[in-house]
Amino acid sequence: MIPKVVRSKDGKGSGGRGFKGAVEYISTKADAVALRNVNDLTTAPREMRAIANESRLDKPVHHFILSWAELERPTDEQAFAAADAALERLGMADHQAIIAIHRDRDHHHVHVVVNKRGLDGGTADLSHDYARLEKVCREVEHDQGWAQDRGHFNAEIGDDGRVTLAPKPTDKKKHQGTDRERHTGQEALGTFLSRDDLHPQLAQRHRRRHHLGSAPGGSGWPWSALRGQRLRCAAGQYDRPHRFGISVTHRQAMGAKQAGTAAWADADQESPTSPERRRP
Repeated sequence: MIPKVVRSKDGKGSGGRGFKGAVEYISTKADAVALRNVNDLTTAPREMRAIANESRLDKPVHHFILSWAELERPTDEQAFAAADAALERLGMADHQAIIAIHRDRDHHHVHVVVNKRGLDGGTADLSHDYARLEKVCREVEHDQGWAQDRGHFNAEIGDDGRVTLAPKPTDKKKHQGTDRERHTGQEALGTFLSRDDLHPQLAQRHRRRHHLGSAPGGSGWPWSALRGQRLRCAAGQYDRPHRFGISVTHRQAMGAKQAGTAAWADADQESPTSPERRRP
């Protein structure tokens, strides 16, 4: 089983603002629907809105999905039991919720739309909700006899069925590079250094546009970014981000100064400060 928390359309947090659209979406294609703490499916959005309006929640709708493996076919009772276990784990057992089972895809799954505001006036604490849902999935798999599915955590299950989660070991540098690329839109350092055409681009673009160091005899420090070598740049440029999202540190610049000049590639590698390239 794999959990999924449906994020808000604006990308900020989970859930949304409208109960009507969420309830209609999950109930229209449902094979079976269960109600929790509401009177009727047709009036459920209004009932949930009335409770939510007692708070200042901007996004009172919480929506998550539990999916089974392709060859697994849970019964209605098993799917509803899994959804109830998830609500219990999230501390939302007494909240208004609509549970809908979908079998329109190879992976059978259950949708849960729940009001973040409880009938007792409290608001659910949904911190680390994904980790808590993943723990529920491992528990349901054990209790209902499903194969343990993949997840973001390593799971250890005791003889009593108690589940303990531990983070999977990751390549920290690779993970950081991926985040940097996603959030800034610029190529990460690890990806940048792995490019086969890295050196010609630096020689033809960076040295010309940013007036970086040149071949022996030219002014400035040499820039060399051959794979596996230390990045270097011209004096006064080492603390500025360059075209490919690289910020060269003072230590790297000092290493370049101590190392002296570096050989450039075969192509046009004239110094930007040589007499034939000097501006009048």
